[in-house]
Amino acid sequence: MPTPKWTIPEHCIFRVEEDGNGFMFNADTDGVHPLNRTGILVLQNLNGDTESEKDIFDRIWPQLEESVKESVRDDISKFLKDLCEKGCLIDGEAEAETNTEQEPEKAAAV
Repeated sequence: MPTPKWTIPEHCIFRVEEDGNGFMFNADTDGVHPLNRTGILVLQNLNGDTESEKDIFDRIWPQLEESVKESVRDDISKFLKDLCEKGCLIDGEAEAETNTEQEPEKAAAV
């Protein structure tokens, strides 16, 4: 089974309030990270599949306001990287690469 590309870890909570404001809470760091409308759309459209940033962009494109469409492609990449650095998102591909790189070291140590 393929590794999901993007995963919200168990210690984090993504929430959208009734007023439309959203945030990501990291219980490990007690960090609260406010989310704008585009950030909310990105997180709501993560489907747990092996998807690229382009797949996410293509999925949210119809929901975006015309005024932000051109700048959003680069913003998605920065947003996902930022959440990973804050411990609020797991990049499954990067994690899989790290585990693959560590495997030969384990075998050599035995």
